[in-house]
Amino acid sequence: MKKGVESIHITKCTIADSFISLMNKYDYYKITVNMIVDHAGISRGTFYNYFENKEELLDWILVRDIEDFVLPCIKKGFNRQALLMLFTCLKSKKSFYQRAVNVRSDFYISPMLVKGCLYLSSDMSSTFYDKCQTDTPTIIYGAGLAAVINFWIKDGMKIPEGKMADDVYTATVLPLLKSDSDFNQTEDEE
Repeated sequence: MKKGVESIHITKCTIADSFISLMNKYDYYKITVNMIVDHAGISRGTFYNYFENKEELLDWILVRDIEDFVLPCIKKGFNRQALLMLFTCLKSKKSFYQRAVNVRSDFYISPMLVKGCLYLSSDMSSTFYDKCQTDTPTIIYGAGLAAVINFWIKDGMKIPEGKMADDVYTATVLPLLKSDSDFNQTEDEE
């Protein structure tokens, strides 16, 4: 990371970590930008240099976690490990994500999760949608993953991260990595 980019990332992470800390103590709707900047030790102007509002900050936190922990696995072609990292990261911030999925609860699925999972699926799709000429599979996979994660979080994250990662991988990713002849051979053997 270049020095200027690294400085921006550090500032954004400071703001995000302050917000996470506050979310673990207070209801989202009671947290103000003033509370966030006071807790982070920065000015309001600095906050607004990076985020339009706390909703954008909320969305960015999941994207940051995906970029920091999940994308390195995807870039190496380790999709199963990427899913394990995703579920592990979410569980490591269990209190925050349990509160975050209930923000804007007029939607069935948290908009934060939908945005984050669409971002993730666009990176994952390059490893298994090479034949498709549209973004439709990426959107469907992202929305489906968001729904699964949303349910898992709202259910208290009771299912272990490894089992979640394995089940999602087996149901959604593994079939896409196989060729048509692999499917035909498997069906013939049964």
